[in-house]
Amino acid sequence: MGSEASIAVDPAVEIRPGVFRPDWSAVTKPAARQALNGRMTARAGLLDRWSHRLEAVEDLVWRTILRLYAHRGHAPQLGDIAAETGIAADRVAIAFGQLQSRDLIGLDPNSGHIRLAYPFTEATTGHRVDLNGHALHALCAIDALGVAGMTGADVTIASPCRHCG
Repeated sequence: MGSEASIAVDPAVEIRPGVFRPDWSAVTKPAARQALNGRMTARAGLLDRWSHRLEAVEDLVWRTILRLYAHRGHAPQLGDIAAETGIAADRVAIAFGQLQSRDLIGLDPNSGHIRLAYPFTEATTGHRVDLNGHALHALCAIDALGVAGMTGADVTIASPCRHCG
């Protein structure tokens, strides 16, 4: 009961209808809550970046990035998002910057291309998710576990233990 009561008062923000960051309701074990609190403490300002609801264009761009990433097996390009959504490329570029400032995507500083969109990354991490005939990389093992629920698809995960392989 103690952890359930504290969850309700923890700061979480609905960034789009039904999606909260951080989703404290999923974190019921004291050790997991301590780890999440530690992550937020270690990454100064993270909660501030999560504390704003997405504008409609940002939400559409973010959802389209994730859908295309999962469907194609790699990060979509700005032009792909513009074509898919009908939003002008310059407005998509602005949305990319806003999504990055909220820690929802990461852009390559030189090219401006998407290098990550949680849970996916272009970097080889050791956390592989087989989805829709593609092998994608997840940022961490927890992100890999979330892909099936996020996409509503069956996945296969390969994520070796860092200590024993």
